[in-house]
Amino acid sequence: MTVDAEVAPSTAGTDDVVVVSPPSTAATRPKKKIVPYYKLFRFATRAELLAVIGAVLAAALHGMSLPMFAYIFGDLVDVLGNPGGVDFMDEISKRCLYLVYIGLAALVFAGVWHGLLTFTAQSQATTMRRAYFEAVLSHDVAWFDTISPAELPTRMTEDVAKVQNAIGFKLGVFTMNLSMFIFGY
Repeated sequence: MTVDAEVAPSTAGTDDVVVVSPPSTAATRPKKKIVPYYKLFRFATRAELLAVIGAVLAAALHGMSLPMFAYIFGDLVDVLGNPGGVDFMDEISKRCLYLVYIGLAALVFAGVWHGLLTFTAQSQATTMRRAYFEAVLSHDVAWFDTISPAELPTRMTEDVAKVQNAIGFKLGVFTMNLSMFIFGY
């Protein structure tokens, strides 16, 4: 490993050497522009925005299913703790059916939010790639001499994949977990 540093002579009159570090790389690195989250959806159509809203609602309902399941299961354990009660088997059957219904609802809501967000994120990613490609083609020919040939496709693929992941699956998981936390509290 090579370290770029300057060596300055010591003023102490001995054989000591003072090493002067190069300037901080953080100061020379350009700052990254932070984009607000809502601007990631600027390539979405109205129908896609409605699908995203529906998917977020489905993810929130999916997140509510686990606390509801835990509550009904606790109720079931309470009924099991008192076997001498009236209609013991009917009470157990009723709570078991509630658990089945909650599980089926969770399955449906999970499928809806995952499918809608995956579809809309893919559609927006396609639009982003097209806009990125058009922006690259609008540059002057001399601009292409300043970058390496592999940099453009690599950056486009990585950047669009990050945005697609952020407006797709991660949005649904975040909404589901937030709903689970709020409803379970």
